Amino acid sequence: MRDRSSVAEARERVRACAREAGLEPADVERMAVAVSELGQNQLDHARLGTIACTGVVRGGVTGLEIRAVDRGPGLIAPATAIASMLPPKGLGVGLAGVRRAVDELDVDVRTGESTTIVIRKFRAAVARQPEVAVLGRGVADVSGDTAAVWRDDATLWVAVVDGAGHGVEAREAADRCLHTVQQAAQAGEEDLRALLDAAHRALRRSRGAACTVARWTADRVVVCGVGNVAARVVDPAGGVRAAAPLAGMLGVRLPGHPRTHELRVAPRSALVLATDGVSARRDPVPEQVGRSAVHLAELTMARCAKDHDDALVLIAR
Repeated sequence: MRDRSSVAEARERVRACAREAGLEPADVERMAVAVSELGQNQLDHARLGTIACTGVVRGGVTGLEIRAVDRGPGLIAPATAIASMLPPKGLGVGLAGVRRAVDELDVDVRTGESTTIVIRKFRAAVARQPEVAVLGRGVADVSGDTAAVWRDDATLWVAVVDGAGHGVEAREAADRCLHTVQQAAQAGEEDLRALLDAAHRALRRSRGAACTVARWTADRVVVCGVGNVAARVVDPAGGVRAAAPLAGMLGVRLPGHPRTHELRVAPRSALVLATDGVSARRDPVPEQVGRSAVHLAELTMARCAKDHDDALVLIAR
């Protein structure tokens, strides 16, 4: 996104991709308006903005995914923006209009680093996968806490990593861990313990990192972790079930085999992964469990993030 002509070019490319995915003409135009809003936001508020569109298939139904990524200060108050409480730019629909136009929306905001917004629209009704919100911030220029989200036809995968210490070296270890886990999973490995074993080997001679990985398919979540990345499932009524990680640090100390936790989930349950920079002493999720993933993430960071540590929370629901 270099200028307004880039926004116009993105609009035409999205129209072509949407038609190829079989979207109805009205939905084609809705996606063109959505990408205009995303592109204009990047021009106004960030730098090095990029937008990519790709075809997706779920349950045999084709659709379109658009991914908008930038380098910038990070979207301020994402839940407020999506709830149409901030003035819109672009074609005037705002992020709230983008949300209404699509079937699913994921948000990943790293304060002082970047914003990623992913939207999906399908040709027909499909089985809903949980939407994901990631919010994070560091005490140095670069946070040692990071996360990744990826999907296949029926499964949502998430991973949260806390690199040991702070700053660039911590982030390098965290990124190496994420790359290893994601690459192995996308190659077909479904055993979460095997993913963490691979990360442990890849992180030798590094600072090390804590990592928790989760796989959400239909009515169950499978979770496995090593180190200080906490995981829990919050039921619609507010009940909480934790999936405790194994004490240790990938690349440095793995004292045994991490336990795999399998948890059944009801519709509108929330999966919460958080680094130890997010205090568990005051948890806003149970009392606000009816909210969207991005709203829960925003509340969690506002109330629970520690001032002296990197902090990141991922919420899927």
